[in-house]
Amino acid sequence: MSTLKAKNVQHLDSSSANIQTTQGGGTILTGVSTIGNSNLVVESNASEGVRIDSSGNVGIGTDNPIQKLHLASSGSGNVSLNITNDTTGHSAGSGAEFSLGADEQVQIWNYENTYFRLATNNSEKVRVSAGGSMGIGTNDPQCLLHLEGNKTSDTRAKIILADNQSGNGDFFFESGGAGSQNEFRMGEGSDVMITVVGDVAGGGTGTRGYVGINTTVPRETVSIAGTIRVENTTNSDERLIITHEGIDFQNTGAGSSTASTAHTLDDYEEGTWTPEYTASGTAPTFTYDNQIGVYTKIGNLVTVGWRIRTDSASGGSGNLWVTNLPFTIGNTDFDQRGVAAIWSNDWNTGGNPNHCTGRKGENNVQLSVWGLTGDDQGTGGQSRLLTVSDFVNSLNSNQSYCTFTYFVD
Repeated sequence: MSTLKAKNVQHLDSSSANIQTTQGGGTILTGVSTIGNSNLVVESNASEGVRIDSSGNVGIGTDNPIQKLHLASSGSGNVSLNITNDTTGHSAGSGAEFSLGADEQVQIWNYENTYFRLATNNSEKVRVSAGGSMGIGTNDPQCLLHLEGNKTSDTRAKIILADNQSGNGDFFFESGGAGSQNEFRMGEGSDVMITVVGDVAGGGTGTRGYVGINTTVPRETVSIAGTIRVENTTNSDERLIITHEGIDFQNTGAGSSTASTAHTLDDYEEGTWTPEYTASGTAPTFTYDNQIGVYTKIGNLVTVGWRIRTDSASGGSGNLWVTNLPFTIGNTDFDQRGVAAIWSNDWNTGGNPNHCTGRKGENNVQLSVWGLTGDDQGTGGQSRLLTVSDFVNSLNSNQSYCTFTYFVD
């Protein structure tokens, strides 16, 4: 076997800058250069394999490389760049592959049972685990998609869905930031529309499991900062609206009022109150055996109930009243009337007080007796007001049970 050695070889034929070796030849060059604006071509089996053009672009499989490294395949064939080391092995199906598939799909393929990651600014930003979980902001994804914000700043993990064509801003899903409760938020633009509070750890103001609509601080299981509307599917004017001011039972049916507040239920309340006897003149002195009062208020309609019984009564003058109503009687143009059930034999009337009247603008109810015979009891069904003289000064006396309904302003 012979050896050919050459140094400072220059090809003078301007039409070709090739150096050819024959079978049995050894290494003849440590560097190759071309003269002028020429390409350097490496052939194998009489076919071009690699080309370096005059601009320094390298083409493999192409004689017209368009980038610094350009890999090409004829037709729709697969073209790949494989990277391996001794640990992965150097056979097919080893290491990493960057390729354009036969169906023109682009793929980055890790043949090894290891993770894949992307980094910017010299810092990892995305990781895909060997099991297929993707982490953004975390190198240890715990589910198929795991987003994590910066725990040392107020950088929340957020998913944004944006439509730059509509001009309507973006829609986002967001977790709670540093120093707040764990929470999930949805919104548009910079406005939070829905908040779901997960945990109060970290000084948050919500309660676990609470949902807020148009508020970032839900204070109930569902908190809505705004209006709830339920409407007829065929007529949107027939609706029910709930706000912090009440419930609007809007209805455009026949006979419906057109006033803006006519369909609004603006209050509901129920509770207890302490009924007492008093008089229009000087107040008597009582010792009570029972003082029980309850009420329910729906809108501007109040229904009260009471039970009063005394063990002693003395002094006083004038007509008898029950006072301390929980709400003042409205200033309507008529007296508010109801029915009182008064126990018999407990009064000095000779019968049963059985009627009560409330007067507008007051919180008192007057008790009356009617339908009894006798000059002082209301002859011929006529009624009269009870006075303090009708009291009995003894135990378990002057008992009254009553349910009374009236309007308030």
